[in-house]
Amino acid sequence: MYGRAQWFVDRGWHAVVCELPGHGQSTPIPRWTALTAAQHMEYQIENLDTFIDTNNISHFFLYGHSMGGYICTRFASNSKNFPFGLPLSGLILESPLMLYSKIFEEISSKLKIPSAIRPFHLRRVFRDVRSMHPEHAQEVRLDQFDVPEWGVPSVPTLCLQAKTDNRLGRDHYDAA
Repeated sequence: MYGRAQWFVDRGWHAVVCELPGHGQSTPIPRWTALTAAQHMEYQIENLDTFIDTNNISHFFLYGHSMGGYICTRFASNSKNFPFGLPLSGLILESPLMLYSKIFEEISSKLKIPSAIRPFHLRRVFRDVRSMHPEHAQEVRLDQFDVPEWGVPSVPTLCLQAKTDNRLGRDHYDAA
């Protein structure tokens, strides 16, 4: 994670690394949702002034890799998410996850959940998400967690995709 930030630091930029809960070297959490990760990111941005003097920020970019790109996409879709009058200049997405429905289907296949049972499994997952985030996921529709319903950045966006991406692949890039 820090290697990605180092490139920017070497070029004179200031970089703040925000690791998502349950990812990388962060502490595991018992129940995880993308909405929880988005709330975590929002908290970090709201408290950015505890790490740096936000008065000295002239440009502010979000850089997200994989799930981080997914979270940044949602976060950058609403300028009200940025405290202190931070001037969000752009978004950089590296191999971003954009289609949560596709990931859900892959996980269901890996878990060998029969097709006939998947609608029941999906309702159970949504019940769990609603218990954690009652303001979201009122409808049992996976596409609400895909771009564009999940969010569309309101700033210029650069999307980078690895030539070979064994995890997400071209479908997510094309959705961006």
